Amino acid sequence: MSSADIRIDDEMYNMLMGWIANQNFAKSSRKFVANTNLNSRMWYLWRDDEDEEDEDDDEIIDFDKDSNPVAKIGGKQEKKVRFTPSFGTHYFWYKGKLLQFRRIKDERQQSYGSLSEREEVSVACFGRDPSILKTLLDECPGYFKLKIYIVSLNSPSMDEEHLSTLFADLPKQCVVLLEDIDTAGLTHTREDPSSSDKPTTTTLPGNTLISSLTPPASRPGRISLSALLNIIDGVASQEGRVLIMTTNHKDKLDEALIRPGRVDMTVEFNLASTSMLSTIFRGIYATLEGDIPDHPTSDLIRTPSSSKDSEIEELRLRNEFLAKRKRDEEEVERLAEEFASKIPSGTFSPAEVQGYLLKHKREPEVAVRGAEEWVVETKRLKERVREREMREENERAKAEKEAAEKKEKEDAEEKAKEEGEKGETKNVEKSD
Repeated sequence: MSSADIRIDDEMYNMLMGWIANQNFAKSSRKFVANTNLNSRMWYLWRDDEDEEDEDDDEIIDFDKDSNPVAKIGGKQEKKVRFTPSFGTHYFWYKGKLLQFRRIKDERQQSYGSLSEREEVSVACFGRDPSILKTLLDECPGYFKLKIYIVSLNSPSMDEEHLSTLFADLPKQCVVLLEDIDTAGLTHTREDPSSSDKPTTTTLPGNTLISSLTPPASRPGRISLSALLNIIDGVASQEGRVLIMTTNHKDKLDEALIRPGRVDMTVEFNLASTSMLSTIFRGIYATLEGDIPDHPTSDLIRTPSSSKDSEIEELRLRNEFLAKRKRDEEEVERLAEEFASKIPSGTFSPAEVQGYLLKHKREPEVAVRGAEEWVVETKRLKERVREREMREENERAKAEKEAAEKKEKEDAEEKAKEEGEKGETKNVEKSD
């Protein structure tokens, strides 16, 4: 029998239990666990993958004749109850195969704890082939897939009213993506309003100066930072959504936008470190699970007299294959460490390293041997690009400076000419 144990502290537990709750054997079980607690960490995943188009957003608490609370949605529809099998062993059919679901209490734990801290969950199938279990576990995360909505704050037609309407029309459970939040004109817009009258100056590479009298966010029709914060997690905001914001300049963002509680997790995509380099190498050259043949001798014709010999031969070939795979994995591990030692840490992006390795997808040894040469050549190309960009920036700054000096000179000449004409006019009047 093949089995898969699910850790109760892993997200996979929630996904599996959510999938189990929607199966017929769980709904028809004579012993089951019921759950309607909105505060439960499982409830979010145990809901059906619907957009709630026909539901009201308001939750109303009513009471029955015995003064017990009864939850209703919009005053019309009662809250759904989710049922999962109780502790014990249960059997169900999946894709034509009989599987076993076991939910066991951990009697060794004597202290009081929540349900998830006192149970063990496993799924098993009959036979030595665990592929059906992997298929089931792969299906569980996809069962709760969320739709992704991309919101562009840089759109010319986007204003506070439009953004508020968009968020109000979003489903209760979805992923909202705000890309390049630093370019939306929302940086430091909650500072002293009097500062908006003062010119702001930004220094770019090459000593190029850009001045602006008014921050972009303060222009009429644009979105203010306060409005965005209220839409994201204000009093009227909807819970249950996943908000993802991307930026290339975290230092430019207002602290109120990324404070703890509003942003629960920050993921930085830095340049490749030594451990990341070895991980990328292993990810490209490692042997995949599907590379192991389930029946390496399936092409052999078995007869009753030779069935035992065939099984022995199959086992021998499989052991040889597994031994070879182990040697290959050890070789990949050695090459990964050697490759990581030849690439300087924090110099190249993971995409650059991956692009180089993919050029030698079938030749890991060649990739390791050519790593140092690739580093030198890539640095040389980057230096050339950097020099060209700096030269272009300097030429642009020089041209702008000359244009400004020329304009200043022309303005001074024009002003002197006007003053000279005024002086001549006064002299003529005096002579008259």
